[in-house]
Amino acid sequence: MKKSEMASNMPRAMDRHKSTFIVKIEYCQHGTWQGKVIWAEENRTERFRSALELLKLMNEAVAVANNDLKREVQTCLRSGTDF
Repeated sequence: MKKSEMASNMPRAMDRHKSTFIVKIEYCQHGTWQGKVIWAEENRTERFRSALELLKLMNEAVAVANNDLKREVQTCLRSGTDF
């Protein structure tokens, strides 16, 4: 496969990456949620003190995963390996 063909497949490869979160809301105080979130793919648990903090943690996890995937795709493009 040519590099240009692999580059055109990159958005499809990135679409395949999904993140799964398990959210346990333990309390609802001060008008917001407190609890823990588990990032299933990484088996990583983080505690949160508000709904906003929960969303920030999830957004950060997705950004990290996307950056890792981009690096992997770029490595494949440079080496000519199919992904």
